[in-house]
Amino acid sequence: MSDGVRRILWSAAWSAASGAGAFAAAAAGWASTAGIGWIQLSSAGAAALLIGGVTYVELQMRSTARSAPRWTEQLTQLPPRNPVFTGREAELAEIERRLAGTAPLPVALCGIGGVGKTQLAIEYAHRFADRYTLIWWVDAENCDLVAGHLATLAVRAELVTLETETSVAAHIALAHMRSQASLIVFDNVEEPASILAWLPGSPVHVLITSRRSAWNELAVPVALDVLTRSDSVALLRRQCPSLSQDEAERLSRALGYLPLGLAQAAGTLSETGMSASEYLSILDDRAAGLLEGGAPAGYGRSLAAATRLSAGRLAAADSAAGQLLSMCALIAPEPIPRSLLVTIVAVLCQGEENARSQRDTWWQLATSIGRYGLARIDGSGLQLHRLTQAILRDMITDTRSTELSDQICAALSAAHPGDPCDATTWVHWAALLPHLLAAEADNNTDERLAKMLCDTAWYLAARGDCEPSMHLASRLHDRWRRVRHADHPFVLRVANSLAFAHRGLGDFEAAHELDADVYSRRCRLQSRDHPDTLAAGHNLAIDLHARGFITAARELNEEVWQTRRRVQGPEHPDTLAAANNLAFDLLACGDPERAIHLDNETLEIRRRVLGPRDYCTLTSANNLAVSYRVTMNLSSARRLHEETLAQRCEILGRDHPHSLTSSNNMGVYLRAAGEYEESVAMHEDLLARRTRLLGDSHHDTLTTANNLAVALHYSGDRDRATALLRDTLDKRRNSQGDRHPDTLLAASNLAMASRSAGR
Repeated sequence: MSDGVRRILWSAAWSAASGAGAFAAAAAGWASTAGIGWIQLSSAGAAALLIGGVTYVELQMRSTARSAPRWTEQLTQLPPRNPVFTGREAELAEIERRLAGTAPLPVALCGIGGVGKTQLAIEYAHRFADRYTLIWWVDAENCDLVAGHLATLAVRAELVTLETETSVAAHIALAHMRSQASLIVFDNVEEPASILAWLPGSPVHVLITSRRSAWNELAVPVALDVLTRSDSVALLRRQCPSLSQDEAERLSRALGYLPLGLAQAAGTLSETGMSASEYLSILDDRAAGLLEGGAPAGYGRSLAAATRLSAGRLAAADSAAGQLLSMCALIAPEPIPRSLLVTIVAVLCQGEENARSQRDTWWQLATSIGRYGLARIDGSGLQLHRLTQAILRDMITDTRSTELSDQICAALSAAHPGDPCDATTWVHWAALLPHLLAAEADNNTDERLAKMLCDTAWYLAARGDCEPSMHLASRLHDRWRRVRHADHPFVLRVANSLAFAHRGLGDFEAAHELDADVYSRRCRLQSRDHPDTLAAGHNLAIDLHARGFITAARELNEEVWQTRRRVQGPEHPDTLAAANNLAFDLLACGDPERAIHLDNETLEIRRRVLGPRDYCTLTSANNLAVSYRVTMNLSSARRLHEETLAQRCEILGRDHPHSLTSSNNMGVYLRAAGEYEESVAMHEDLLARRTRLLGDSHHDTLTTANNLAVALHYSGDRDRATALLRDTLDKRRNSQGDRHPDTLLAASNLAMASRSAGR
């Protein structure tokens, strides 16, 4: 064909088409007129040929003289099957379902590096190979080489010669795939756009693996997570049969159930004869070095090598995202909430131009990290795998680590969720908690972090996790007393948090000792009117009441309440808290009328100022209900008890300490109302839950045991009541002493039950 004819055909085909999408049809028409054979192209393929100036028509003139391809059996280019592939049955079924039908969309397997995307694609291709006459594997990490992989198919199928231009041969291969039952796998695609021109279209089945998750416009994404615990254990034991179940479980947990990490561990254990305990010890100390070893069969690189490569590429492409990744590597291997990412990015952008700050939003930077398969990203935040973190930490110098640690403290402080006693903030505290604890372990002196850690301990106790609260506050208290002096504000602040945790655990003596010391120091260091001094007095009064010193508690609470009214105002939250506690003291001291008046006033203000469902509002409602019950205003007591119990269970959870307190008070009300069987049932359920949550000797558990025994006595089951009261009295004496009011009450109830039983 002369150059003139070629130009005429090409120009005519293009001018007849409204664009690349219609080019193939127009070109086919002109080729038919000229008596030239034509293979149907996709729109993208036609556009690529046109832009590249490929003389496709002339190619077809030459190729029509060739004999038909000789291939009649399956044509396959596929990596070998993994003989120890384990699990992923649900994902395999999902791929099969998505590729069913006459015109299936491509399926993209997405996930972080090392999660097993390639291995899953290999397994699918082998497992369902009998459904295809052609299976072709394309290594798509380097987009410039994709056309060459497809051209190889055309040569193997004897559709073209080795001299055929690569892009032409590639499109002929795609057309050949469309003519039969075909599966093509594009492995390790970095950018969706890089394979757009090479998607063959229906009816070819297309499977893609990629660290990118943004495939919705081109394919159906199937997100891969780490393996389940059971599949991880099974994989390790298949490769290392000598591992016990417990050893395999410990290894799986330490490796975060990541398939590549598991495969490397199994290889190391098999090759070296190392024990599981040895491996775990080295993993804890030198994870990056341990994971640097050779890549397991079926994986291109070791986890450490792949992580370093991706991190290097990220830093080169987006330095701000690289800095964010480094900071994320130094906090906990748990989901990093959006609130913390926002403050981390704000810290990173300090001192830079405003335009840079606006551009580098957390989402943009996180998306860059996710693009390289280094983290899992969603609308709520970002998460690095623990092995990825360990490798990245090893890449950070000590000097840089110190700098980043300081920035992390600033970011955590800026992400403070608010009042730790406000239940509406707890979901935010929970999200930050693992990162605060990680920062606490790494940083001993930062004062911004110190205040937040004190509030963290308070939050834990407020939500009912008193033991973790006590452990955290105790660590901080011991550490800060060593590096600071005993009168330092942070030492006093964390002592308050530690006392709060001790109270929640029922150790009122330890709480009293701490609070008394803090109150004494506050009075000496600050005025008695200072808010910190008043807070210390408030806490001490709670301890006094709990230890049975009711009159002393009432006097101190009266002083704190009056001072707070004068200094902070009658509707200040601290003033209302003092009023609430004073009313509780008044009721215990035998002044129910004033208690009810003060409870009513406090409840009305809290409802108006804080809202009807606030944590503190519900405390006031609970206390007023108790006062109504004591004064035998049973109808008002029942209404408030039922409302408060329902709201506390809904807002705080059924097993929260305040919900348990409301359940206890409801049971006591039922007994007072003569509903003995209902009272017994409620106390039996409550005793089982408190024993499970707190232990059988906790103050609150013993209170419930006492109330259950009294209800049993009134219901007629006096033998069981007597036995339970005797056990309760013994435990009260051991934990609270002979003279504590609770011990005396238990002794009085036992005497009553014994007399009634004729003993």
